[in-house]
Amino acid sequence: MTKEANGGTELIVLGRDEEGKPRAARFPVGQADLVAKAATAMNLTVCKADGAALAELAKKLPNGRLYATGHGFVPLVGRSLYGKLVEQLQLAGQPVPRDADQANAQQPAPGLPATWDDIAVGHGDRP
Repeated sequence: MTKEANGGTELIVLGRDEEGKPRAARFPVGQADLVAKAATAMNLTVCKADGAALAELAKKLPNGRLYATGHGFVPLVGRSLYGKLVEQLQLAGQPVPRDADQANAQQPAPGLPATWDDIAVGHGDRP
């Protein structure tokens, strides 16, 4: 028997919602057609959890849900986990969400300049 026949390989659905928040979930590979339709409707990417690293990360994801209407539910996940998923998918040569560059980008702390050009007099002063 193969991994897929045993249910060992899972599907990972991931991407960002309209507000830019990372979402990801795992689904059984046996629901691949339904998962693909739901993911397309939600503008999310579907990948297989092939390989040890992706399988371990998939275990940390919540289970996704498919509804009779054909829609799916993919909950929010932490940015760190999302970034690790994107990184491992890139290493495995699998498709990644269009926003993959945004997933790994470091956001500046609130109140700090985003670029060198944004630095102005007083940014380095301490009270």
